[in-house]
Formats: sequence, C-alpha cells, structure tokens
Amino acid sequence: MIADVITFAKKALAAFPGLAFAGLDVAVTAEGPTLIEINPMPDRMGAARCGVPMIAYLKSNGLDHLLP
Repeated sequence: MIADVITFAKKALAAFPGLAFAGLDVAVTAEGPTLIEINPMPDRMGAARCGVPMIAYLKSNGLDHLLP
C-alpha cells in the first residue's frame, strides 16, 4: 500500500514541475490514494526532523537558493 501512495505522490508532484519541495496530504481510501491538498510552503523544519533529506536534495539539484 505504501508503494501505491509513493507512486501516487510522485505523479501528483510531476503535475507541478515548478515545485521543488511540497507537502502532500493524501488519504488512502477503498479506491486507492486520494489527494487532499498540496502545500507549496510546508514546514521545512518539521520535515527535516522527520528525516526528509531536504537540504541534501536541494543542494544536489542546484536549488541552494531555496535554503534559508
């Protein structure tokens, strides 16, 4: 099931190529993953505490200018 959610999230983010980092609220329903919302300005510090490798991702993709 988690693999389905990850695939779904990747497809959802691909629809917004200008977003380098976003928070997705996804509900898992009987029909599969459903997108609730995309937050283009998620809590980056919270994401870092949860193990999201944001800094490494941004640096490796030439997006250092987005770092605080």
